[in-house]
Amino acid sequence: MGRPRTPTNVLDARGAFETHPDRRKAREGEAVGDGEIGNAPRTLSKAGKKAWRYLVGQCPEGVLTGADRAAMELVAGAYAEIWNKEKPITIPHRQTVFAMLGKFGLTPSERAGLIVDAPEDDDDDFE
Repeated sequence: MGRPRTPTNVLDARGAFETHPDRRKAREGEAVGDGEIGNAPRTLSKAGKKAWRYLVGQCPEGVLTGADRAAMELVAGAYAEIWNKEKPITIPHRQTVFAMLGKFGLTPSERAGLIVDAPEDDDDDFE
């Protein structure tokens, strides 16, 4: 099984298109998600909604779009299960959740590859 394709927005955040502009051309016409990820779906449990807010807040800016809602719903539900102290979580379950977090740039190795823009300075001394 081949390595999964890195999402275009992640490559862009890493600066991959600056060093290899031909890679952007190869991705022209690619479907892109639009809109904000929004609030947690109603189908999530109370703990799942809490996990959703937590995880969305941790994601690097510009990574999530409305097209990521279904995937984030799965991650938030699985993450909420880890928080549930009444039900023991197996090592394979934790490893699966960790791998899912990596898809959103939420692990140290994935985050290290992201380049994010510095926040704009709203203080303009010339105004």
